[in-house]
Amino acid sequence: LVSVQTQNKQMASVKVVSYKPNPRVIKSQIVGKIAGVSVESAGWPMGEGKKYLWDVTGGTALAEDKVTDSYQKTDAFKKANPFGEVPAVFNEAGTEAIFESNSIARYVARLGASNKNLYGADAWQSSQIDSWLDKGHELEMAATPWIGSKFGYKNDDAVIEKAKTSTLKWFETANTYLTGKDFIVGGSLTLADVCVTVSMGMLFSVCLDADQKGKFPEIARFIQKRMGEAEFADLVAFEQVMAARMAAK
Repeated sequence: LVSVQTQNKQMASVKVVSYKPNPRVIKSQIVGKIAGVSVESAGWPMGEGKKYLWDVTGGTALAEDKVTDSYQKTDAFKKANPFGEVPAVFNEAGTEAIFESNSIARYVARLGASNKNLYGADAWQSSQIDSWLDKGHELEMAATPWIGSKFGYKNDDAVIEKAKTSTLKWFETANTYLTGKDFIVGGSLTLADVCVTVSMGMLFSVCLDADQKGKFPEIARFIQKRMGEAEFADLVAFEQVMAARMAAK
């Protein structure tokens, strides 16, 4: 039985298929805690994706002689999720999917019995939030070679340097914008605060050195404020795991 999203009078529930832990899933887990939605991650350990058969219900460990150099996915997974990536959420029949982490976070916010203006108070604020979610995704993509290099993934020096330049430029713009602000849009916590904090947080803690962090005091203040809120506990735990992995290298 594919039971990835159910709703009853007590609490809605969403199952996200992904590797674990995944900071992109943490976006939805934070939103779920605020909106009253149970968000479960089902899949495989980080870095172990080739040892599992990906399916709409999660992942099944492959026998050692079945493991290859490619990611293996069931036909149902590929049909419902045409780009074949994770994280993804599937409907109960396993025939349709929501993919991309920000889209899943939006879904969780909409599903909540009380979204507490997570998606803004009106159409204008909702569109402002969308703008920041798009820019946060842009940051994640631009920074990928740089953060990858911190965990031993090889790339050309020029590619890493370009990623570093783009990331620091993004941070410069955001730092100016956040001056004097506790929230990105409006006067209360929204999806923008959740998703952008996750996007910025890992990069800020792992990639930036002390001198670079010192140039972005408003971002440091903003992240520290969010990380001190109970709903962000999963992000705090994730960054501790990543810090330990880096220390072990």
